[in-house]
Amino acid sequence: MNKKTIQSRYNETAEFYDRRYKKIQRGKYQLIFQNISINSTQKILDIGCGTGNLFSFLRKNKCIKYGIDFSINSLKKLQKSIDRTRIIHIICADIEYLPFKASQFDFIFAITILQNLTDPKKSLRELKNICKINGFEILSLLKKKFPLEHIETLLNEVQIRPLKIINDELCEDIIVICQNEGSIR
Repeated sequence: MNKKTIQSRYNETAEFYDRRYKKIQRGKYQLIFQNISINSTQKILDIGCGTGNLFSFLRKNKCIKYGIDFSINSLKKLQKSIDRTRIIHIICADIEYLPFKASQFDFIFAITILQNLTDPKKSLRELKNICKINGFEILSLLKKKFPLEHIETLLNEVQIRPLKIINDELCEDIIVICQNEGSIR
């Protein structure tokens, strides 16, 4: 599927996305946050943030939050949900061409997005580049699109080392927690 088709699909589904996926996404976040913690001085980026489910989950966490998505309708819905007590920097952008300098983020989340990308390797290289050394890339990949062997090969090819792989039978995704050991560029 090409980018324009995917973008159009997410723009069309923005209004009901949360009703359909919020509970599923929350389950993934619970698995992730059993294995990591984020403090208030750390800077996070949610790639494919959509309507902001991760930000809702982290509502009480005072970390510095950034989100990108290429669905303008999803970002508009997110913008409406942000109250004055929360600051979330949102940007309409493509994961393959991220508008950030190298080594900017302590945590980068790419939750159930890689199956929508035309070039997952290029996108993972972009994530690695903007993640701080010793920062973390948190990935979740649909099991039906990315079997474990495929994930391991993909990560190896882009020189990303998984610290932990979570393959919970109740989750539709395999979750991978990686620590950035340095740029491959």
